[in-house]
Amino acid sequence: MDIGIASQLYSNITIPDSFGCLGRVYNCTSENPADADIAGIGVMVSFFVTAILVFVAILIGYFKRSLPGIHTNEVDDYIFRLLKLRNIDNSRAVILEKRKESFRSFILSLSDQQLVTGLAILVTGFSKCDISIYSFNVVSAIAWFSCTTHLATLTVLRR
Repeated sequence: MDIGIASQLYSNITIPDSFGCLGRVYNCTSENPADADIAGIGVMVSFFVTAILVFVAILIGYFKRSLPGIHTNEVDDYIFRLLKLRNIDNSRAVILEKRKESFRSFILSLSDQQLVTGLAILVTGFSKCDISIYSFNVVSAIAWFSCTTHLATLTVLRR
């Protein structure tokens, strides 16, 4: 559609100066304030620290061969040989099983934390009537990030 035609079609649309939501009237402004409950430093740090902990735990579990249900292929074996990581012998099998269970529990708890906090940020964002576009985009990005982290942990923990 041509821009000139579109501007003619929508030229008579007026944007109201205010709107009502849940019994309150909100003024429409051109400002784009950041909401500290959504885009504050504490919220961002909590999401990123948890995601980094998940990533580091998965890497450590991979290199220690402590992830449950993980099967190595030729590339993995080559990397282990290159890094001179020794093979697991039978005498250490009990320790390895305890380590696998510890990693599984730790990663699963971080996964659940990401899921719950992602849901909490969605509820916070969608319950606000006067949310700015910036805050809405932050809510969407954090929820997506939280879901991706949760799904990554479930992929690693599948048996």
